[in-house]
Amino acid sequence: MSPFHLFTILSLIGVIVINTILGYIGKKSLTKMSAMMISMFSGMSIGITAGLAAGSVYQGNLFVSTSLSLLIGLLIGISFGITMGVLSGIEALMSGIMGGMMGAMLGEMIFLDQSVLMTKIFLTLSISSIGLFFILRKDEKVNIYIPNKKWFLRPISFLCVFVLYLSFGSSLNYTYSGHHLSLQKDRNDSTGQVNTLSISVKKQSFVYTPSTLKIKEGQQVSFVLVNSDDIEHDLQIESIPIQYNSDSIHHSSHQSDADIHLHAKANSESQINFIPVAKGTYEFYCSVPGHKENGMVGKLIVY
Repeated sequence: MSPFHLFTILSLIGVIVINTILGYIGKKSLTKMSAMMISMFSGMSIGITAGLAAGSVYQGNLFVSTSLSLLIGLLIGISFGITMGVLSGIEALMSGIMGGMMGAMLGEMIFLDQSVLMTKIFLTLSISSIGLFFILRKDEKVNIYIPNKKWFLRPISFLCVFVLYLSFGSSLNYTYSGHHLSLQKDRNDSTGQVNTLSISVKKQSFVYTPSTLKIKEGQQVSFVLVNSDDIEHDLQIESIPIQYNSDSIHHSSHQSDADIHLHAKANSESQINFIPVAKGTYEFYCSVPGHKENGMVGKLIVY
């Protein structure tokens, strides 16, 4: 989990806590319709954000990402159910569950950089839901008197804090991505004009990270399998038209009929260089018995 995803999850928990407190304090100043609107907006935006974050972190394992998103949806429903009434609780619960499922599926289908962008957008909406408690509340007395000319400092201060907070979260992602890109650049510099695709397997995990890769037809590719697990894993792609380079390194400890086969022992990595010569979508998987059945499956898109 990157620092940005951890920041996102902690921010969502904070939004839920703040909204719960505001709902308990200000429920008498909200109409039933306003309370249900806040519940629906908060539940949907928070659910989608949680689903996107879980879907990108556990990409390739839709069951885990969906389950985590559903738990966030349940947390939203329970919190609003306690503070703003049964109808608002049901509205928040269903919106959170629906948003979580949608976000998890979206995070599974799109690429990581696209998922991060969508997460930023919906995280902004989630945090903005706090302001709905102040916008939709009913005022018994309308006072148009402005005490002094500095009244605008409060909304401007809130906006500045809001922007700085989101900028901090974005910087966490850029730092994480920059580190990853610097490692990738080092690999490229050592092999020439090569597009390096690195797939990792974490410890005690049956998931490829990332599980979806995209490469260009006719471009030289350096395929790297990084196995950080304590057991062996491999990566196999069948029926993909490729052209091997003269300097291609094909690390494999056993024979395979696949067009591409990478085998990495525990806590090691293997690499192969090739050029894809046909567009299409190809499945890659781990051929070690039982691993594919446990979710070690991914997708390679040649465009």
